[in-house]
Amino acid sequence: MSILQKQGEIAKLKIKKMRTGDRSIETFIDLANYELEMLKSNTSGEQDFYESKVTLEKICGHQINIMLTTVTEYYSLIRLMEKQKPASNG
Repeated sequence: MSILQKQGEIAKLKIKKMRTGDRSIETFIDLANYELEMLKSNTSGEQDFYESKVTLEKICGHQINIMLTTVTEYYSLIRLMEKQKPASNG
């Protein structure tokens, strides 16, 4: 998916949230914004969202349900993974 397509997806989600008033859509907006940032920074072969999800699942030892896991929880898991990564190499 291109950066432009992801920006369009975010715009559509924002419109849907405004029309419906459904605040749960904010989670999908946050997730799409995270994916957009990953696309923007993905210049040197960095992992995409689903690759990072699989890596997190491998480290945690259980599956992560993206429909039940909040963006905050997911970011916390990523930060934990990044902190543990240097320790396991040295």
